[in-house]
Amino acid sequence: MAEVFSAAWLARWAELINSDEGLPGRAPPGLWRIYLRIEGDSASPYVPEDEGLHVLLHLQDGRCTRLETSEGPPGPRELDFRFSGPALVFEEVAAGQRDPVDAGLEGGIEIAGDMSFLLRHAELVKEIVELYVQRLETDWPRGRPPYGGATVSAG
Repeated sequence: MAEVFSAAWLARWAELINSDEGLPGRAPPGLWRIYLRIEGDSASPYVPEDEGLHVLLHLQDGRCTRLETSEGPPGPRELDFRFSGPALVFEEVAAGQRDPVDAGLEGGIEIAGDMSFLLRHAELVKEIVELYVQRLETDWPRGRPPYGGATVSAG
């Protein structure tokens, strides 16, 4: 098991994406460049309140070609989608306690990019996220959400 958001955890998620033999046949052709901005909050023991975690995910024809943290956000022309929100929300999704689609619809995770494209491929996006929710073994050495009843309100 690897600690949530660690390099080993991200590498294992990439392996899971690439181990799904059906994904390339269902994925739209081309490169998807996705940026996750995980904002530190007072609830998360994994991302300090005054910091953030920048994660880049590249999918080329349904295969993960990049999944790693970066020092900062990419330029707007270097990404197709941006998902940003409090660390607690991303951790609740990773722990299987919050549905990723609901987190987006309720405003817990802010989404920017071609929404019509995203809606057409919502099931595929959900499947990629659920790989880490359902199959990625995550270590929570500083505790697993919920953290003493902490919540993040929508919007």
